[in-house]
Amino acid sequence: IISGNGGSGVYLTGAGSKGNLVQGNYIGTDASGTLAISNAGDGVTAQNAGGNSIGGTDDGAGNLLSGNAQGGAGLKGLGSDNNLVQGNYIGTDASGRLALGNILSGITIFGGNSNLVGGTSAAARNIVSANKLSGIFITTNSIGNLLQGNFIGVDVTGTKALGNAVDGVSINSAGSNIVGGTTAGARNIISGNTNYGIEIFNTDATANLIQGNYIGPGVTGQSAVGNKYSGVYVLSSGNIIGGTASGAGNLISGNNPNGVFLVGPSASENLVQGNYIGTSAAGTGAMANAVAGIGLSDAPGNTIGGTSAGAGNLISGNGAHGIYLIGTGTTRNAIQGNKIGTDVTGTAGLGNATIGIYLERAATNSIGGSDPGAGNLISANRNWGIFMTNNASWNSLQGNLIGTAADGVSDLGNGHDITGFHAVELQPGCHDNIIGGASPGAGNVIAFAPVLNGIYYAGIRIRDGATNNLISGNSIFSNGGLGIDLGVYLVTANDNCDADSGANMLQNFPVLTEAVSGNGAGVRGTLNSRPNQAFLLQFFANPACDSFGYGEGRTYLGQQTVVTGNDCTTSFVASLPGWVPAGYVITATATDIANNTSEFSACVPVGPAPAL
Repeated sequence: IISGNGGSGVYLTGAGSKGNLVQGNYIGTDASGTLAISNAGDGVTAQNAGGNSIGGTDDGAGNLLSGNAQGGAGLKGLGSDNNLVQGNYIGTDASGRLALGNILSGITIFGGNSNLVGGTSAAARNIVSANKLSGIFITTNSIGNLLQGNFIGVDVTGTKALGNAVDGVSINSAGSNIVGGTTAGARNIISGNTNYGIEIFNTDATANLIQGNYIGPGVTGQSAVGNKYSGVYVLSSGNIIGGTASGAGNLISGNNPNGVFLVGPSASENLVQGNYIGTSAAGTGAMANAVAGIGLSDAPGNTIGGTSAGAGNLISGNGAHGIYLIGTGTTRNAIQGNKIGTDVTGTAGLGNATIGIYLERAATNSIGGSDPGAGNLISANRNWGIFMTNNASWNSLQGNLIGTAADGVSDLGNGHDITGFHAVELQPGCHDNIIGGASPGAGNVIAFAPVLNGIYYAGIRIRDGATNNLISGNSIFSNGGLGIDLGVYLVTANDNCDADSGANMLQNFPVLTEAVSGNGAGVRGTLNSRPNQAFLLQFFANPACDSFGYGEGRTYLGQQTVVTGNDCTTSFVASLPGWVPAGYVITATATDIANNTSEFSACVPVGPAPAL
């Protein structure tokens, strides 16, 4: 019983203090382990001392390090390397069920390198809970430390909150540390804390690896013991949350407000990969983060998911958005290969409660891509699949499945809340966004927006004040309303010489007069728009016309450029590759040189090519 002293309970100092064992003690408490008799310093301090063991894996080797006026254990200064901290109760009473916190953090690593806290066996686990600052605080050039198998913020059962008063794990100006690992034994339970589960901050906190942990759930991964604020909060660059290897992904669920929150210009070049965010461990049930699965606020250049196997995150079941991107500084982020709103199989809905992906003032971000594996599955969210507002501009949406199951054809539509919503919507001020593309793999699938309460919801809805938005090469089908709806609700009629303005400048659509198919397809028609300008026409085949007599665009056939004359009109005959079955219909869009794309044209049925 080492308690009530004027400094630390045990103090190891200098390079010669190595190879010591501190085991089986009550340090900072009475003999019952239920009342504090504080040491004025830490329970154990290793000052410039390396290679020591605080606790151990043998039965009875762990210490009770609680009730101290500073921290439970401190590894401090140059040379505090290669120490082991294992099997201890730090901040709890002797039962591991009640609080008896140290006044500062449970464990502090200040300048120490390559220390091991915990381990992959149950006997190595530390219970680090109920401390008055963070559970574990790694700071100031501490490199290569490994935290594995610990319970941080929960009691000894791993099922009840016994939170540290600040973060579960704080990493401040320290790099290349590892929290967790790819095996079940390496998993830390980091839940129930009063601030963040894990906080990584200051510019030197780079190259830290957060893998295989439960952050917000209890030990079973089936129920929430959430951290009061976000599960992982990042204000620095170059860190990896999850990974592509088997077992590398974290389960980040049940937190408030966000699962992962990347904040500020210094939160850049981070990777968030392979995690389950907002679900149970099986990926089939919801365990909502209260607001979003992942939030980015003025954070640039991060990658959420990726194109390689195992890189995509499952981001479903959250209390509002799957992902949000907010702020003018939220630029150059890549969101790729994720499932957003479905279960882990991609065949059943596990929708986020509002929007799959929300963008506000965010610019030049990539959602999906044309490369194999880049597209996201964004389906079964209760409101919009993707929603852009308040000058969200220059973003690209490519290669995504929006409203289908993973097969790209089965109904798993967004917006099927009781009030109904569009699959993709661009609000006033959103300009120069790209939805799809003519190159292979760039087109999105956008389907199954609903009809609810007599309102026909569109595949893509562009509001007045949103201009220069290119819609190209997508497969748009089975939406309750129009495939593309500009400005006023439902079809906006063409006007002579296209003198009006509004959503995408209310670009006129082509008028098709004949379509035939034989060895290829031919389409005849006219376009009336602004005089003496070039326009790109794209053509699409559909099994049937929609109920309004206008098209969607299920199968992209090809494109042709036309130029209007002084009278604002041009006629065209388009020759397109491929064969279109008789009984299908063809529709078309027109896009001006500023990338304003029209609604789909009225349908024209496909007939046989005439005999020569």
